[in-house]
Amino acid sequence: MCDRAGRMHTCPLTSVCAPTQHSAIFCGGRSASVRNSGNTAMTATIAFALGFLASLLANYFLPPFRSAMDGGVAWLCHLLNPGRFDLTGKWRQTFREPTNSDPSQWEDIEETVTLRHLGNRVTGRGETQDNHRVFRYSCRVQHDLVFGTYVKKGERGNTTGSGMVQLVVTPDRLQMHGYATWFDHDTERIESSKVVWKRS
Repeated sequence: MCDRAGRMHTCPLTSVCAPTQHSAIFCGGRSASVRNSGNTAMTATIAFALGFLASLLANYFLPPFRSAMDGGVAWLCHLLNPGRFDLTGKWRQTFREPTNSDPSQWEDIEETVTLRHLGNRVTGRGETQDNHRVFRYSCRVQHDLVFGTYVKKGERGNTTGSGMVQLVVTPDRLQMHGYATWFDHDTERIESSKVVWKRS
């Protein structure tokens, strides 16, 4: 480092001496580096805090708010059209399908389904009683007709099968009758079964 008289001294950060103002830049590099490291650490801390808050918001606050909004929309739809039925609730579905041991033999299957009816959309989750297979439903309502698709979910949440369903709602709104169609991996054919839904 150089003093005001221009005499040369060894700079702790560089062995090259420069004029006084430049030496201040060289020797001040360590302070700038420390400041930059501090800014980086603070930025990372703020980013982590924001991510944590976003996770709390998505997992704990938004689901109840979304559920309340869905309920409000359903109530509004019912208020505007009180004669329209509501399929929201628990149902028990029965259908037939080929057995795993002998595809030529068919067996009765019972499934518990929870539906949510919003406007002309019906979605739901079902689980069979025998081996706890999980099905996801996405349907539409047109007059007394309910039609749509469903997918079968594997243990890891992946889709392992799919099919279509078409139902007619009974006048008392307590049952639905129709047919389900799917590709069966045991018979390697498109199969169909009569289905009956009853409110639980």
